Amino acid sequence: TMTPADTLKGAPDQFIAILRNASTLEAFVGGRYEFPLRQGSTGSPARMFVNLQLGFLDISGGGGDVVDMHHLGVGAMAVKGIFAQSFLEVGVGKNDVFLRHPNRRYIVDGYLCIDPNAIPGLDVLFTQPDGRVRPFVELTGDFDFGHHSDSVQTYFGLNFNFGH
Repeated sequence: TMTPADTLKGAPDQFIAILRNASTLEAFVGGRYEFPLRQGSTGSPARMFVNLQLGFLDISGGGGDVVDMHHLGVGAMAVKGIFAQSFLEVGVGKNDVFLRHPNRRYIVDGYLCIDPNAIPGLDVLFTQPDGRVRPFVELTGDFDFGHHSDSVQTYFGLNFNFGH
């Protein structure tokens, strides 16, 4: 029987094996500047922000060159209340995955995170009284606002706040 300690000992080798056998590799780095709090005296204060993200995508058998994926966006994030951590961001970017208009992309990223304690029925599913586990849905879009290819991705999941 493997113990958790045995699993941790093999983790570096497993990580290297995953990287070597992966068919794609994505890497992103970014920075976000958050402006002072807006509507601080209300029940739903928000912060405006500017977000810069630089990244690439490498596909196995893709010819050796990585695909650039960058964007600059502005948005607003709820910092308290039922929708804390939810945000909406819009921006412009570059995405070399698209053959037409790779340098003229319009980016939309919406993230909705809900405090389950505020909605009858959800509070039974998530028994954390302090909101450590929150369900979320996120939709990202990459558009050219023309007749060419676009991308829309939707994510559903649980947001775990370990530092709560």
